[in-house]
Amino acid sequence: MDNVESVYQWSISSLAEVTARSIEQLHKVAELILHGQDVEKPASQQAKILSRLTCAMCKEVSCLARRFTDTLVAVGSRRKAEELNPLVNSVTLEGSNSTTYIHNAFQLLLPVLQISHLQTNRVPARTEPEPEPEPAPTD
Repeated sequence: MDNVESVYQWSISSLAEVTARSIEQLHKVAELILHGQDVEKPASQQAKILSRLTCAMCKEVSCLARRFTDTLVAVGSRRKAEELNPLVNSVTLEGSNSTTYIHNAFQLLLPVLQISHLQTNRVPARTEPEPEPEPAPTD
């Protein structure tokens, strides 16, 4: 296996690893949300934070894919375009797929956030005090 092939293999496996770790983190967040209702922030604030976290993860994966393709092009500069382009396209596609997987994992958190919102906003049932008996009439 030459340098181009090893860079390609390493790029694909690295993207897969980063994607898997990102999805694991979102899964862990879901567990924490479900088990820590009374202490945590409101669900709306959690949703905003998770949205920003997901965007950061997706941007990082996109940047990694771009760096990997740049490295492939640099290492394979002496190769014919017909040989190099499919590898570059494959890494780009895998980077795109990775961001889609991470985004989908975030979408799967929405029901967890909804449950959290319902549980934290649930008002305990009020018990009405029993009415006081009316005093007996005095004549």
